[in-house]
Amino acid sequence: MDIDRFVEDCVAANREGEAQAAVSEVLARAVAEPNKVIEAIGEPARAGLNVLLSSAELTIFAATWTPQMNLMPHDHLMWASIGIYTGREDNIFWKKTPDGIEAYGADALFQRDTALLPTDALHSVTNPLLRFTGGIHIYNERLGLDEES
Repeated sequence: MDIDRFVEDCVAANREGEAQAAVSEVLARAVAEPNKVIEAIGEPARAGLNVLLSSAELTIFAATWTPQMNLMPHDHLMWASIGIYTGREDNIFWKKTPDGIEAYGADALFQRDTALLPTDALHSVTNPLLRFTGGIHIYNERLGLDEES
């Protein structure tokens, strides 16, 4: 995997009419070969975010989740595409209610899996494994802009 080429492909895909779908196709091709991602990024060994691109339109990073790590419910206020190259990421989806939030769905992502989160997604994340999980996360930073902007 060539990181620079991957980033360039994501940027180009983000300019297409169906940006999230196009970016997710690039991501799916990358995580389909997890050993190549690990060769390029490294085997996860500690928690962190390795930022590959931070621009006005996209943020791309490799996220490493520690064993049995949990992230509380949160939203991104923009669409996100996630691809797992090693380990597992469990997402619980939440909806706002008059009394707070309540769970309404879940999705387990395994090695080579991708997920598309819409702009209004509210989710929590867990790595249920006793080893590190690595994923590539792509966020669209064009909050409030239409595709023609």
